[in-house]
Amino acid sequence: MEVVGEQRHQWHLQRSRVARHLSTLHQAGPADRHRNGRSVLYRLDLTAVDALGTDLSQALLR
Repeated sequence: MEVVGEQRHQWHLQRSRVARHLSTLHQAGPADRHRNGRSVLYRLDLTAVDALGTDLSQALLR
C-alpha cells in the first residue's frame, strides 16, 4: 500500500486530486478502502482491474 503523498509525486498531481481519483475507484469497485485512524488506505483489486481491460490496468499500475 502506498499513501496519497507517494502517489501524487509519481503522477505529478495534487494530493486532493489523487484522493478524489482513489475515492472514485473505490466507488466503482476495483479499489478497497480501509480507515486507519485519520488515514484512509486504498488497495487495488488486481483481478477487478484486469477485468476492466489491459490499457486501463497498465495506466493504473504504472
